[in-house]
Amino acid sequence: MGLKELSSYRSMWKGYDYYIQGNVLEIEKLNDQEFNAKVRNDENKIYNIHLDLNHPRKSTCNCPPADGRRVICKHMVSSYFAIFPEKAKEYIEEIERYEKEEEERFQQTINNNARRTNKRH
Repeated sequence: MGLKELSSYRSMWKGYDYYIQGNVLEIEKLNDQEFNAKVRNDENKIYNIHLDLNHPRKSTCNCPPADGRRVICKHMVSSYFAIFPEKAKEYIEEIERYEKEEEERFQQTINNNARRTNKRH
């Protein structure tokens, strides 16, 4: 499983937001699968990230939610998107597609309910 699949929805969304805001300050490529990064949070604290794309659970960040745990945090996700901007584009397109489908389902439900109501009267 990859980093995106192991991330929570919240980490993905906040990570995307940090990426878009330009909070990824530095990326260092160690090899094709490992990177170090520095990411600034909303309070201007800088966290150190190590991404291991071969073994995402071995990735690290010194933020409170991830430090010493095998958690994929928003700082890791924002770093991932900075390294692979096409993945950020795919992510937001997927979200937009999902929202559009949800809106269409909602409208269909409203239309079906209106038809049922009209048939009764």
